[in-house]
Amino acid sequence: MEELWLSVWPYIRDLVDILMVVEFVAPTIGVLSTMFSGLIIHRIQKRHAKILPFIPSYSDKMVGTQSNSTRFYAAVHDMAMSVTEAWNMMNSRDQNKGTVEEHLNPIQLRKLCTNVHEFSAKMRQEFADYDVLDSEMRRCLVLLVDSWSYNSNDNYRTETYTVTRTDSEGNKRRETKTRQVYEDTDHYFTFSKGSAQEALTSMETILALYNKAELCPPNVAENQIEITELSDADRMLLQRLYQQTIKEDAEYIPTDKELTSVANQWLQKTEVDELLLTFEKHLVDVLALQAVAFGEILQSNRRYHYNTTSRSHSGPRGYRAVYRLQKPLERAVSRWRKQEKVWKICQDTATTLMEWVSDSDVIEKDKSYAATAIKAYENTFPGSTIDIDQLTKPSKTILFSVSIGLVTAGLAFVVHPNGLGRELWYSLQ
Repeated sequence: MEELWLSVWPYIRDLVDILMVVEFVAPTIGVLSTMFSGLIIHRIQKRHAKILPFIPSYSDKMVGTQSNSTRFYAAVHDMAMSVTEAWNMMNSRDQNKGTVEEHLNPIQLRKLCTNVHEFSAKMRQEFADYDVLDSEMRRCLVLLVDSWSYNSNDNYRTETYTVTRTDSEGNKRRETKTRQVYEDTDHYFTFSKGSAQEALTSMETILALYNKAELCPPNVAENQIEITELSDADRMLLQRLYQQTIKEDAEYIPTDKELTSVANQWLQKTEVDELLLTFEKHLVDVLALQAVAFGEILQSNRRYHYNTTSRSHSGPRGYRAVYRLQKPLERAVSRWRKQEKVWKICQDTATTLMEWVSDSDVIEKDKSYAATAIKAYENTFPGSTIDIDQLTKPSKTILFSVSIGLVTAGLAFVVHPNGLGRELWYSLQ
């Protein structure tokens, strides 16, 4: 036995020596903490992902105007909620697990998806004047950009300098070298009068269109779901859904204010009114600037050349005037593009969900259903306080777990007896 111990002891001693090496201990602790924290974070995410918010729109109880806009937003809301309801049923303890698709009501979902297509088209038709103005504004932007071209050329001089080097034997020798040193920049601006005149014509068209346009935001947010108008059964259902899917606490008793707020999410958290009001504001800014701006633009010479010691140049007056017009035009166009993006995402979602639920031969992934519905909801109701996107996210898990691993590895390196802590301790002695 003694001989066996003597033969094993050197290996044990070597292993202990290795374990005491800080370069081994710190990374090992970092890797283990990364794996452990990643597992914990993933399990937390999975637990939260089992229940997603589900609240009906109660659009039939809305106090206000049932316009195509409100019908569109109600359809998008209920389309997304029908998927989250199926997701919750799949994860419910008293249900057979199954899949999201098996818990969906295909007839109801197809109707909601059809409504999204129908009312998004009607809503856009009601906003036809915005659409026409936007098209002409985009054309004007292209012409304004084409009215000027700019390029520059940086100039350098060759500078000679000397360095002294010492070889291995201690002998010093001087070397002459050269380097390029920035000196100045030539700026060239070229004006296209033809494009500028076309831009002016386009701007006059925009002004004429605006003068006869009916720009009326739908005022979706002014409508309201009055929970006092709900039947006792609907009121009890709303309260239970709030407890189960929003608070996830069966003992919590929500106030009327909380129930009213959550029932009105889809009305209060759309962006359409703000987008259309901002669109018109920036358009008005453009029209207020355009007369003076085009006066400066059309007086421009064909070519300009400036030589400066700066790599940038603001350009001649006409060039700057184009820039002043471009900015509000771009801001107005971006507002309309954002509304178009909402329509497109919702229409694409409706098409996808209809295809999935109509094809009984293929059962789509549960997470695909949820992620698709969530994307449409988040883009349509960006200000919603309902945290609908609670699905597991591998990228977030990896980011947080790796961060924790790096921190713990650093701490291990500091507190290890042979690590940075010892060096700091000795330095203080």
